[in-house]
Amino acid sequence: MTKNKGNTLIEILLSMSILMIIGSLITTMVVFAIKDMHSLKTMHRRLEIVDTVSKELTMNANSSDVNNLNNTIIKLNSKTINLERLLSSDIVGFLIDNSQVDEEYDIQLEFFKKEVNEIYVSIIDNHKEIFKIQLFKE
Repeated sequence: MTKNKGNTLIEILLSMSILMIIGSLITTMVVFAIKDMHSLKTMHRRLEIVDTVSKELTMNANSSDVNNLNNTIIKLNSKTINLERLLSSDIVGFLIDNSQVDEEYDIQLEFFKKEVNEIYVSIIDNHKEIFKIQLFKE
């Protein structure tokens, strides 16, 4: 009779440990599914931001004139960038301004001035250049 009680106890412990293993596997799967959903939302939001920024930059590049810079500004997420100030700067050949467009997603604009009246702007997403446009060239 004691052998039966011992076997029953072992069976109960075995079945409980199997249930615990199954439960932890299910929990792990749920956690990974939630993480994947969050990363998909993040990627979608990044693409939205980059699309908006690139459209805004393209519109400004197409409508701007080097000789008429008085009102030439780019407005992105309440960040205002005055291109006249950038062009009038004597600095040539390296980064002029580094503007954070979206802190949460680490998206930045980098303005480069290669020659006196030549400005390029790049969208940097997580330290990688993903879009570049020439704004002005005399």
